[in-house]
Order: sequence, then structure tokens, then C-alpha cells
Amino acid sequence: MQEATCGFTADAENVRAARRFVSETAEKWDLGDLAWPLTQIVSELASNAVIHAGTDFTVHLTHDSDAMRIEVLDASPRKARARRYDLDATTGRGLRLVENLSREWGVSGDAKGKVVWAVLDGTPLLDIDRESFAESFLELLDESNVGVPPAKKPPAKRRRRAAKSRAA
Repeated sequence: MQEATCGFTADAENVRAARRFVSETAEKWDLGDLAWPLTQIVSELASNAVIHAGTDFTVHLTHDSDAMRIEVLDASPRKARARRYDLDATTGRGLRLVENLSREWGVSGDAKGKVVWAVLDGTPLLDIDRESFAESFLELLDESNVGVPPAKKPPAKRRRRAAKSRAA
């Protein structure tokens, strides 16, 4: 089994440093096609640690013959969870990306912090090239109505006014 760990401060610049750490480790371990999804996953998880947790974070990689596990640890007890956002939102799809790039993913933690993790194996998860990935992923979101909030009824006052207008 191979393991590598690197700690980072809660600075947006360190998201890039975390990607570089994962990319260089994947190259050193000769992980081939897993390097790209691993760097995408660490980018999302490290960004979440900086933006949402606002704490220093640690990236831990474990590789054995069956799978590659990536973990991002931070000091926030707030659980990471996939959310619904408008289709034109510029954020909010990161954990859906992690879900689509990994065999499985999850969150564990306690009052001292959490670990968001993902497991990949050698099985191709998406039968598309990198250039097509973003387009296909956005189509998937669109088809599943992810991010589209449920329709809301207008306040009762507006409904009464609208009804009066139609009656007149």
C-alpha cells in the first residue's frame, strides 16, 4: 500500500497546490488515467475546505492494488452535502462532480472536524474524453433538474389581487 499526506493553510492559492500535490503523487505512483479524476476531485474538496470550512486542510492519498482513496480533512464540523442550485449558478456542483467521478464518496467526522473522501478504481467511470466531460456533466444536471428549485406559490395577497383582476 502507498500513502501520501500533505497539509495546507486555508488559502485559495493552496487549492492549486493541492492539485499539484495529487497530480505529482499520481504520476510518481504511475496511476495513468486516474490522475485526471483525482485532480478534479481534490480541486472540489479543497475548494470546499477553503470556502465553506475556512480552515486549514490536509489531503491524504491511499493506493492499493484495488483502489485509490482521496481524503480531504478540515477542522469544521459542518457536514458536506450536495445542494440544489440554479442552473446558471457559478458554484454548487462540486459534490455532484465528485459523485460522478468516483466509485463512492462520503463524509465522516465529529465536533473537531470532518473528512470528505472518495474512492476510485481502475474502472472507467465515464466513457468520454476530458473535453466532452464538462458538456456531458452539465447535460446530466439539466436532465435531472438538479439546481432547479421547486415552484413556489405567490404570496396569498398576490393570489387574491390576481383573482380580483381576472374577475373584473
